[in-house]
Amino acid sequence: MSTIVLDASAAVRIVVGPSPAEICAALGSADYVIAPSLFAEEVSNALWKYVHDGVLAVPDAIARVGTALSLCDSVLPLGNGESFLTEVFNEACRLDHPVHDLIYLVTARRHGAVLATCDHRLAALASSQGIPVVTE
Repeated sequence: MSTIVLDASAAVRIVVGPSPAEICAALGSADYVIAPSLFAEEVSNALWKYVHDGVLAVPDAIARVGTALSLCDSVLPLGNGESFLTEVFNEACRLDHPVHDLIYLVTARRHGAVLATCDHRLAALASSQGIPVVTE
C-alpha cells in the first residue's frame, strides 16, 4: 500500500497551475493520500494571497480550496497530541527548519509515506532524512 503525505505547496500548484506532473501521477497511483490538519489553513492562506493580489476572485479561490482538500483521502489531526508536537519541535530545532514544514516531514515518517511537495528545500531535507519524496 502506498501512502502519500500531500503538502500545501503541491496542492496549491495543482489547483492553480501549472500542475506538477510527477506529483499528479504519484497521487493518481497512491492507495491513500493524507495531510496534517495544518494543510487546510496553509492552502486557504495561499489562495487568499491570490485573491489579495487580484489573480483570483473570491468564489474561484473558495472552490479551489475545496478542490485542494478533496485531493486528500484524510486530513489528520496533528499526530498524537503532545508527543507529536514535541517530536516536530525537536526535529525543527535539530534540522534548523521551520516547524510548519516539519509537521509534514514527521507525518510522512510516522506513516511510512512518500512526501509530495513543491518546496525544494523541504524536499531536500526530507530526502536527507531518508523520507521518499516526489516533487515537480
